[in-house]
Amino acid sequence: MREDFCLTGEDVTDSEQYEYRSCGLDGVFLFNGVDRHTYDGDEYVSIKDIDGLHIAIGKHLVLNRKALAPKEIKFLRKTMEMTQSELAEELGKTSQSVAQWEKGEVSIPGSAEKLLRALFYARHIISE
Repeated sequence: MREDFCLTGEDVTDSEQYEYRSCGLDGVFLFNGVDRHTYDGDEYVSIKDIDGLHIAIGKHLVLNRKALAPKEIKFLRKTMEMTQSELAEELGKTSQSVAQWEKGEVSIPGSAEKLLRALFYARHIISE
């Protein structure tokens, strides 16, 4: 049984998949949960459960990815509805550090990455 989405590197063979670019991540493809509408010749797409989708993507990132990319750090922060300052406070860092990680200017330290993963896990996965 496949998941509702996959990230680049996984098998993407279904011709009905939708590349979900609005999340800010590269290579996220949706297989269901998408409604397509045509209006005046233009196609519009709506996501049925966008919050649930973002939590599912975040769960995949924190449980299956080796090192978080800058876009993934930003995605996790936004999914937790936190500002850079709020995340920095939780991680014991500065908001400037978080900004630098999200821009890819500086790598996130291993301890901060582990804490970010644990924070997301505690907020969104344990409560399922």
